[in-house]
Amino acid sequence: MFKRRINKFVILLGCLCVVLVALFLYRYQELNAPGKQFKVHNENINKNDYIESSDVLLSFQSMKRKVTYDSDFKSDVYQYKITFTAKNISNTTINLNERMIPHIVLVSAKQKYYADPIDDSALKSNASVTKNAYINVVKEDSVSADLYKSYKLYFIVNASNDAFIYHLKLS
Repeated sequence: MFKRRINKFVILLGCLCVVLVALFLYRYQELNAPGKQFKVHNENINKNDYIESSDVLLSFQSMKRKVTYDSDFKSDVYQYKITFTAKNISNTTINLNERMIPHIVLVSAKQKYYADPIDDSALKSNASVTKNAYINVVKEDSVSADLYKSYKLYFIVNASNDAFIYHLKLS
């Protein structure tokens, strides 16, 4: 009788394992279905080309780099000045610091750097403005100065299952 209970328990445990494996396989197939995968779209953007993002039409005109010595940091600081034009194509006032500035990314010395918030960031409905965004990069002593010579500027937007990476070619 004791052996019968063990046999029933083993059969029940085996059935439970088969059901669990089937559920896990189904879930894996659903999460990794070809139509549901995250897609990344890369695009090169030249000077004065337009990008539409979150009810804002953007155009980047130029980027200038200036190297200065900062006595507070006791190091070189690379300042990137990015000139852009933003046009609000919605019916409401938008804040550029929320809709645009967090998406500007500079890659240099194997690190990512983000733009600082801009002053007077409200943009009224159907209005257009030209402004400057700044990215300050403090040179680290442990990193070779040669690594700071090359840099790339991106505008990155995430959508539900997509990411749009715009490589800004402004120089």
